[in-house]
Order: sequence, then structure tokens, then C-alpha cells
Amino acid sequence: MKFHATVIFEFSAQDVGEAGERLNGLLVQAAEGRMETRSLELSTPPGTPVTLPSVSPTPVGTAPSRAG
Repeated sequence: MKFHATVIFEFSAQDVGEAGERLNGLLVQAAEGRMETRSLELSTPPGTPVTLPSVSPTPVGTAPSRAG
């Protein structure tokens, strides 16, 4: 007999970096327990502004180097 479960974890973090670290820790533990991640959903409470770090544009005509 097969059994399927969906689990929802809810936690708070001060910023996107902390949220990512905490989420990564949960995913590592799940993998160690032979659980497969099917989907993830991240959100902020309604009306909460989110600021992402600025990204420097890549100059036209250059491509990132690919090692390997």
C-alpha cells in the first residue's frame, strides 16, 4: 500500500538570505529522510514590501565564463 502526505511548514525570517538558509536546512533533512521535494512556495504577508539587492548589468557582447 502506498501512502502520500503533503506537509506545510511555516516560519518567519528577517530577510531572504535567512529564509533561504532555513529552507535549505529543511530540504537537506528531508533528503536525508528519503523524502522528495515536489514544490516550494515562498511568500510574504500581504502588504509587506520586499527589497531585492541590486544586480550589476552584464556588458553587451560579453557572456559569463563557463568552467568545465
